[in-house]
Amino acid sequence: MAYNIFQRQTPDIAAKLVEDRNGETRHVRLGEDYKGRPVHSNRDVWIIRIAEAGVVGHAHASTDDVINLLERRLAKLRMSAGSLDSKTFDCLSELGHRYQSRARFDEAERLLREAFEGRLEKLGETDRGTLNSMAGLASVLQERGQFDEAEPLVRKALKISQATLGSSDPATLDKLDAVASVLQAQGRFTESEGFFSQAASCSGLATAAAAGSLVQWAGYGAMSDDEEKEKPPEGAKTRGDTGGQLLHGAEALAPPRRLGDFKKLDGTERQRFFQKNAEKKSDWQTIQSQLVALQGKKQVYGSNHPDTIIAVGHLGLAVQEQGRLSEAEKLFREALAISRETLGELHPNTLTSLSNLASVLVKLRQFSEAEDLRKEELDKCRSKLGNMHPDTLISVSNLGELYMEQGRLKEAEPLIREDLEGSRTMLGPNHPGTLISMNNLASLLQKQGKHSEALPLFREALDGSHQALGDSHPDTIVSLINLGSFLEEQGQRREAKELFQEALATSQREKLPDLARAARDYLRGL
Repeated sequence: MAYNIFQRQTPDIAAKLVEDRNGETRHVRLGEDYKGRPVHSNRDVWIIRIAEAGVVGHAHASTDDVINLLERRLAKLRMSAGSLDSKTFDCLSELGHRYQSRARFDEAERLLREAFEGRLEKLGETDRGTLNSMAGLASVLQERGQFDEAEPLVRKALKISQATLGSSDPATLDKLDAVASVLQAQGRFTESEGFFSQAASCSGLATAAAAGSLVQWAGYGAMSDDEEKEKPPEGAKTRGDTGGQLLHGAEALAPPRRLGDFKKLDGTERQRFFQKNAEKKSDWQTIQSQLVALQGKKQVYGSNHPDTIIAVGHLGLAVQEQGRLSEAEKLFREALAISRETLGELHPNTLTSLSNLASVLVKLRQFSEAEDLRKEELDKCRSKLGNMHPDTLISVSNLGELYMEQGRLKEAEPLIREDLEGSRTMLGPNHPGTLISMNNLASLLQKQGKHSEALPLFREALDGSHQALGDSHPDTIVSLINLGSFLEEQGQRREAKELFQEALATSQREKLPDLARAARDYLRGL
């Protein structure tokens, strides 16, 4: 069936909501594209809906094709409209984020910086587009591990947004989340919690009792604060959540990445592990914020909208954090089913939902299904993104970690090695993700008895953490404990004791009791 966009809209476009330049949400109008941008009336634009057995199929365009079109459009805009035209800025930003999603970070940073600096020069720092460009540049800098430049940028965007748009404006709330994210990436979890709390407060969150009613409204059953939490079976490793963080803007949750044992954690998993040391009130604040977000998404967009799927995933992560694994599994299964049906098998949300479900199944010790999902996740990442994309490498690591969890070390080794080699190439030797990959491989080699190869990796990971993250970062403390544990096993007790003492002192100073407890236990065992 064919639809002329100037005469009638497809049902999905008619229901779609967009945000205009004033920040107001509205429906797409006749004569506009799917982003709500006016199409010249001289153009004859049709949308073809292809249905098979009454089901509308997905039209797919490869990311590389889209990038090629944007590159050609940018070249034409530079010539026709100039480098300081708003259309040029928009194209720079869109192409920059496309590059970022393909891990072409040098090109992404160059274009996003040009878009920001151009908007700043022409429109000023208080313009909404300038603020978004400021945050967009900060996001790629954060992904590259350039926190010294990313943090002041996003803090400045938040400060200006609060002053010009107000504390409750959605754009301001996005900046609050962005500041929290860059703080979390640096291991500054107490500071980040404050920004998340601000976002929750400005969103008009309900009380804990109201949150329980929202869960009932959402159809997931009541959850009270004193409800008994589910725990892994006796003897299972109790590690932090392996859920996700927002990877590219709000598009998708990142798949998890882990380090080997309870003390070897990465990404959002690290964040949740250490946040357990914060006040327990944050548990309910997290649940509340995700419930309110899910309620809003369902009311505005409907149950099958990508933003709703993301909100379901976020709620699943928050519920999983409280140990309610069966409820989290139900949420992740729902998100995956909707993603497969509405977005297709290779959409980022579908890959994220695969990963989230696999993670909770590992916690539930359902290894067979978890392995099938991990393999599917990896195959699709290789197909969609290529072998060297950071998301593919995370999926490689996820499958390797699953094998390690089951003691299948021989199967795990080529995957863990592939992850480290790819991370060194794509992210650099001292990127936090690369350092985690070093610890992963070192831990595997230690378990295999390959001590001469494991030791230099443990030392390199610790040295890199000191240089890139600082002495007080949780990852640095983890690396201290990892190296100390290895040295203790090799009978080098004096150096191991010094490392454990340093880890204990830093953990106590930074108020990280779980790590302090781990370091203290090792010291007692010497």
